[in-house]
Amino acid sequence: YSYFLNNISDIEDGIVAQNGLGNNRVLVFVSSSPTQSTLFEIRYERGQCVRDTLRQYGYIDYTTPGGIASILCKVRASAPAQQYGMIIGSHANGWIPKGVENYSKTRAFGGSSRRYQTDMFDLATGIEQAGMHMQFICFDDCYLAQVEIAYDLRNVADYLIASTSEVLADGIPYAEVWKYFTPTIPNYKEICETFYQHYIVQPYHPCGTLSAIKCSEIKEMAQLMKR
Repeated sequence: YSYFLNNISDIEDGIVAQNGLGNNRVLVFVSSSPTQSTLFEIRYERGQCVRDTLRQYGYIDYTTPGGIASILCKVRASAPAQQYGMIIGSHANGWIPKGVENYSKTRAFGGSSRRYQTDMFDLATGIEQAGMHMQFICFDDCYLAQVEIAYDLRNVADYLIASTSEVLADGIPYAEVWKYFTPTIPNYKEICETFYQHYIVQPYHPCGTLSAIKCSEIKEMAQLMKR
């Protein structure tokens, strides 16, 4: 949880560095416990970011399509837009479905036990139910740059931004890359390159990988593999 809070603060640093949000709006859904979550909007006022709480949640099953859709519908009602992008930070286990045992806590999408894990297909279904096609879905998670993931998201996102391997707890360096997320057409190359350049100079763990996958190309790949 503390790492998520640092990520949010880094996004705010990125907003301040750009002197505001421009035409963008940023809403954040974050859970401090399995039964306590908050949806808030980051606003820019007088040279700094402030947080406007939109809703407090008690228990909500955000692992189901309906739970995901309910959160996104609140986002859409609070911040109507011509296009949307989504960043998700959590643990992840790649294409493996939820409930598979014998994985460390860094290999479960959404949580370390089946109760708090989400199948990628359910995420896609929730986005479809909310009627919010994503310009991109960026996973600040381990192991999600895979064709199976891109295939599940092919109808709900134009691009998948993710890592083929582990992502350290610090996650994406948002203060550095935020300016590449926010244009009308995000600069996917610079998002990936800046991530790499940030981690390659880290003395404690000089490595990092991030990729951008065009999800619409996955249909043709699936047809080729089927043949």
